Amino acid sequence: MIILTQKLCILIEFLYNRNMTNFFYRAKNKNNEIITGHIGAPNISDAALKLEKKGLIILELSVNISTEEKFTEINNITGNTIFSIKEKREFINAFYFQYKSGLSLQQIFGLIAQSTSSKNIQTLCLAILKQTEKGKSLKEAFSKYENTIGKAYTALICAGETSGKLDEILLSVSENLQKEEEIKSGIISSLIYPICLLCLALAVFILFKTCIFKVFETMFSGICAEEITKLLLLAVFNIIVTFSAIGFFIFFILKNKKAKYTVSRFLTSLPFLSGLIKDFYFRNFFNVLSLAFHAGIPAAEAVELANGTIKEKIINNKIKKSIKMINSGCEITTAFMVAGVFSKDAISQISTGEKTGELDTTAKTAAENYAKSLEMKIKTVTKLIEPAMLILIGILVAYIAVTAYSKYYESLFSIF
Repeated sequence: MIILTQKLCILIEFLYNRNMTNFFYRAKNKNNEIITGHIGAPNISDAALKLEKKGLIILELSVNISTEEKFTEINNITGNTIFSIKEKREFINAFYFQYKSGLSLQQIFGLIAQSTSSKNIQTLCLAILKQTEKGKSLKEAFSKYENTIGKAYTALICAGETSGKLDEILLSVSENLQKEEEIKSGIISSLIYPICLLCLALAVFILFKTCIFKVFETMFSGICAEEITKLLLLAVFNIIVTFSAIGFFIFFILKNKKAKYTVSRFLTSLPFLSGLIKDFYFRNFFNVLSLAFHAGIPAAEAVELANGTIKEKIINNKIKKSIKMINSGCEITTAFMVAGVFSKDAISQISTGEKTGELDTTAKTAAENYAKSLEMKIKTVTKLIEPAMLILIGILVAYIAVTAYSKYYESLFSIF
């Protein structure tokens, strides 16, 4: 029993310490002497609090970036970590402002690791810092972690460093990510109300179907309180099972490639929804394409990078055919026309860019046009949701009323 308790304590201590960051500090003690040392804490605020409790006046507090154990943990974690849009934007923003200040790469990533509250960003910065301290370039340092912020953005940052336009690329990527986050949050917020309403309607329907209607059927023949309680519990159970099944179905679709492809194909076949999805993807596509051209990346490679931002397999595969054509020496305009997924305006913009040699500018214009089209469609969907929900609730109320009255009259006539 004692051995088991000791092992449990060791396990708890291990799980606690694995989330710790090692901080270096320089501080004054009660005797006004300057002392230095290291302290473990989940973040810099907790580290400062620990030192204050010891009665120390902090003069310097920073991440201890020389800890080998920490770098071993970094190598195991970062390669498989994928940042959220918010984390990507935070990292790129911090990188841009520090780079604009004229700091070296080592100083940039050291400061970001020290100031960020995100564990993922801190881990990535320390990992890149380790690589740059070995004398590796930014491209070599990022090569292991390209999936973290996305292959397209990683390639753009590396191309920006090579072309001497890193500050411009970082600023443009940050703006693109901010716009993408705003669009996604706008779509999600507009869908929260109808989804909640649909869930409520489904729950009410199950409740009436399982419990209320049966109470109406037996109201004149007599039904005890115990039976009503059983029916209510059955209704609650059915609601839980239904929503669990829906949740499992959604999870299955997200994890299964074939199912995801089938659903994706169905959604892109719906006229209005198809346009909304394509506008979202093509806005990102042309934004990345514009940045790639601006960074001096060759045409075929630039289109391939932009294609990496599209998660829709059908569109993705069609653009891959265009990439093969461009590699064979075909014009970008012709290759895009053959793909058959881009709007006439976008193709016209690319055609103008090819003729004038300003593909980065015209691709950006195409992205802005798709963004405007997307905003208009989102507004239209938002306006259509409310009347659609009212019609749905009206149908549900009518069904409940008709069914309830029919059950009532059936029970009433059965008496006579």
